[in-house]
Amino acid sequence: MQGRITVRPRLPADMDACVSVLRQVHEHDRYPLVWPADPAAWLSGSRQLAAWVACTERGICGHVALARPRPGEAATAWAAHLQAEPDTLLCVSVLFVAPLARGSGAGGRMLDTALAGARARGGAAVLEVVTLNPQAIALYRAKGWRPIGSVRYNWLPPGEESLLFISPDHG
Repeated sequence: MQGRITVRPRLPADMDACVSVLRQVHEHDRYPLVWPADPAAWLSGSRQLAAWVACTERGICGHVALARPRPGEAATAWAAHLQAEPDTLLCVSVLFVAPLARGSGAGGRMLDTALAGARARGGAAVLEVVTLNPQAIALYRAKGWRPIGSVRYNWLPPGEESLLFISPDHG
């Protein structure tokens, strides 16, 4: 998949294409680890504040969202590390790129867009990624995001964990 990448706000009419790309990613990378019963609802999560899509002339090739983190161990760790109130945290989430669009810059562009969205809202940007996703981890590190710890969820396979990252703004 070649061509110029644009990133724009996700529209309601984009949802079928987003679910289609998510299916490709799930089959290629096992993300999400468990396919959701309602993928459109999963992509729109109730804690979501904004979402964007990456597009080429062929259509949507990626997705990213910005959301309030769920209360729990990850939010507590981020808040403690940043010496911030948990309600000031903004989590970059559901970031994925179609397998054929990898290497196009779509992931980095969407990550930058979500970070700009967090800055515009005055929040501290954070994210988490399971160790099963080495390409995502490499992207976050390359863009200056820094790991500050990890969380072990019972739904992860043995030996896997979720790495907690903070944005380059707080590095």
